[in-house]
Amino acid sequence: MREIIGARLRSVRKHRRITATNLADNMGIRGDVLSLMERGHQSIPAELLADWCLALDISANAILTPESDQNSAYEIAPSTMQRLSELSTPYRKLVLQHLDLVYALAQGEQTIDKA
Repeated sequence: MREIIGARLRSVRKHRRITATNLADNMGIRGDVLSLMERGHQSIPAELLADWCLALDISANAILTPESDQNSAYEIAPSTMQRLSELSTPYRKLVLQHLDLVYALAQGEQTIDKA
């Protein structure tokens, strides 16, 4: 499992074009330690995993959930959740209603509840 989690973290980091050195510096660890964790040769402490996910702007669920159970199209990044929580209640409700509408359309529902 360490190898899978490390590979997912490395994949996200590379996709976001973040160097291992920059990420390690941002997280306050040595680059060689980050490399060992990404290759699955060293365990990742839970606190560090949380910081790592925050630095990559991805949820821990996206890293920890088996690929067969993932639905990345509906994964919400922590920064997006933070922005949503900062909205006033009427605007937050409006955004969530729009998300429900988009989800319903994506699922091919013929009728959409306008409540």
